[in-house]
Amino acid sequence: MSDKDKFAIDQYLMKGGNLMVFNTPLKINNDTIRRTGKTHSIRKRTGIGDLVYDYGIKVNEDLVIDANYDRFSMPGASKLFVNWYFYVFASGTNHPISSMLNPVKLPYVSSLQFVKTKNKTRPSVILTSSTNARSFGNAPLLSIAMERQFGENPVFQENPENEANRIMLGGIVEGRFESAFKNRIVSAYADNPDATFIEESIKPGKVMVVGNGTFFKNTYYDSIFVREENRYRYIPRYPQGKEIDELFGERPRPMGNFEFFENCVDYMLGESTLLSIRSRTIDLHPTDKLKVEKQGSFYKFINVFIPVLFILLLAIIVFVVRRYKYVKK
Repeated sequence: MSDKDKFAIDQYLMKGGNLMVFNTPLKINNDTIRRTGKTHSIRKRTGIGDLVYDYGIKVNEDLVIDANYDRFSMPGASKLFVNWYFYVFASGTNHPISSMLNPVKLPYVSSLQFVKTKNKTRPSVILTSSTNARSFGNAPLLSIAMERQFGENPVFQENPENEANRIMLGGIVEGRFESAFKNRIVSAYADNPDATFIEESIKPGKVMVVGNGTFFKNTYYDSIFVREENRYRYIPRYPQGKEIDELFGERPRPMGNFEFFENCVDYMLGESTLLSIRSRTIDLHPTDKLKVEKQGSFYKFINVFIPVLFILLLAIIVFVVRRYKYVKK
């Protein structure tokens, strides 16, 4: 990302705009893992991390491993699935964006930190790891051999129940910001007499960051021309690397990825009504199976015969009343 691009984003925020940043600072090749059993992570120099740092959120160049994980498929190998601690099921917080959501699956997610700035902003955590998680190196080596070391029920912390162990995976800062270019405006704009530079926010804005940019990926090709139909339409992808985990999924589990993304968009647009509707809960009172087994016949009798007896009683009353009312004296 060029300085000119970052400057345009910065000035959009200064005018009261809202930013959603889904950043994956490390590149992981799953095909290499399936072929060799390991791979090196590669740093991705997008430049967006430097920008959001000035707004109060740091994206670390690490990977989070968590005991609340998904499995990694290895088609053709002796073992079809391996425990893959890098596929993290993130938990929501009390923030409106993520409250009352199913876990959000974040593959290869990096940790975040709030940093102190001169901005007049309010930080909030929106996604976290479990209490049994830790960050794993800077640009680490990934290997399926980790499964032999940690097993199916890994312990990544001395006290896995301690709430302080939670790692921030998604965060938001809201309020008024100072421009990231306040003391270093780019020459393309500094030398342009028609350009206007805003040093501080005209009105409050929001910057939201998640340490993963693939959790909401589309499983369709975008706008492919179909000759037979003489039009463009979405085409489902065929089984290739990115979709193989979904195709070979061993343990279906409800995920809140789509709802989380919807909530992010609604919150940034100020649609709080939709958020409250999605966050609404219904109290479910499960049946006591032991009580049903012991007293099932009794309640069946009540449900079947009591209504019948009530109708018969009502019919008798009506019959008696009609007889005394219309009988000849």
